[in-house]
Amino acid sequence: MSNNRLFFGCAVVLMISVFMLGTASAASMQAGIGEYENTVDRDSIFIVPVSVTSDSVGTVSVVLYPADGLSCDTCVQDIVFDAAGTEEVSFTVSADNTGIYENPFDIEISMDGSVLATATSSTILTVDQAPFWMLSLSSDKEEISTDDIVSISLSIAVTGPIDGVSAYLDIPSGWSIVSGNRTYDLGKVTGTYNVIWNVKADDPASTDDFSVTVTSSDPSDQVTKTISLDSIPAITIGPVAEEEKPIQGNHQALPSNIKKEAVHRPNLIPGTGLRENTKLQAALENALGIGKMDQDAIGNMMRISESISSQISLERNIEVAAGRSNMHMSIKYDGENKVTGFVLYDTVPKSFALSAKDITVTASGARVEIVEDDPEFAFIFDSLSPGDTIDINYEINSEIDADIVSSFTAEVYAAGFEDDRVCAQVMTPAMDSATGECVVYPTPCDVPEGWDTVGSCPFESIEADNASDDLEPTGSSIYKYMMIMSLLGIVGMVIVLRKNKDKQYSY
Repeated sequence: MSNNRLFFGCAVVLMISVFMLGTASAASMQAGIGEYENTVDRDSIFIVPVSVTSDSVGTVSVVLYPADGLSCDTCVQDIVFDAAGTEEVSFTVSADNTGIYENPFDIEISMDGSVLATATSSTILTVDQAPFWMLSLSSDKEEISTDDIVSISLSIAVTGPIDGVSAYLDIPSGWSIVSGNRTYDLGKVTGTYNVIWNVKADDPASTDDFSVTVTSSDPSDQVTKTISLDSIPAITIGPVAEEEKPIQGNHQALPSNIKKEAVHRPNLIPGTGLRENTKLQAALENALGIGKMDQDAIGNMMRISESISSQISLERNIEVAAGRSNMHMSIKYDGENKVTGFVLYDTVPKSFALSAKDITVTASGARVEIVEDDPEFAFIFDSLSPGDTIDINYEINSEIDADIVSSFTAEVYAAGFEDDRVCAQVMTPAMDSATGECVVYPTPCDVPEGWDTVGSCPFESIEADNASDDLEPTGSSIYKYMMIMSLLGIVGMVIVLRKNKDKQYSY
């Protein structure tokens, strides 16, 4: 009778063990983040795929946690497993802020309220400012007479490569094109591009409007600029005496309608040109005395650019007089930390000078590198302290329209901060005291102003070696635990049964 009870007990233990093993096995899951675009423009959207593998049936909840600066309208999706296998869902993510995100996404997989698997993406995501253009339309005359020839100039300055650019000139009746095409297909435009049309006043009206429409395909955009020319009565001028003719020199008198002084105060945007501009990289390697710049070094300088661009005020002033044009640039740094290896990358429009050799450059305390003869310059300073001001001057031996001051473009970079600990490559948890939001940032420099560094965030993500690696789910640990306990129970029952048999034989 005793043996029957023991066998019955063993059977119960086995049944419970099988049931528990089945239950634990049903909770076993794996999760992974698939491939997504690693470089996108700000305000664009992109897709993040997530795969889930389950050994059981049921409804699984998948939650995507994007890093601060990214967002998703729908961050939670359910997957119904009718059978064991692998299913995928896709999340639409918006790139709200520029920056470099080393771990842009966390995912959490749960069933019936229990978290069974987590994963972290490790594919670096870069969000750039979408390239845009600045257009300037001008003419060498504002008042014309019949048979006059007028030069209409279009200057296109872009902050990044723009594809499929074309420019179309719409001329009024009574005018004809002397030189130039009505439509220019410029293709891909980088830096600054200039287009000139020469038009003739065959039978001008009292006022004529000229419009230039510029379109692009990537990004898709269209802008129209218009200028007006006024007609004046023709004036007959007698011959000029030989002694009264102007002396020929190295410049021409500036037409009266051209502006002789202008000021521009642009808002700097974080630099993006360094990533693909190998000539700029080579110039910095030479000036800073460093070896070949790898992606980590480039990424670090771009992160610092994002940090300090908003802390720098830049003012340009062009003055034109006596056959010369002078562009003075003043840069003031209002940041809190001293930067080392400060770099100003400046692109000069061709309407100011066709070649870097035509410009006399003055920049006290800087190492000046000609990045392109087009012209493009890099000014490298050993350091820049809070409150410091830098002055740079360009001078050319000709008179230009001062309004082109808005066609210059600049980017700033730095090799680091004076205190290396400020930007040590250490994951730094920080919390917004106002909202309670907690984010793990790649360096202390990435922590926003007003946030407090903390020991850890309430949600601790598990970092994967790569974006698609599977992580060991919680269910697997439960499975192992239940299996061990079941085996121990069976072994215990066998030992008890063996002892009872020994007692029977002892009688």
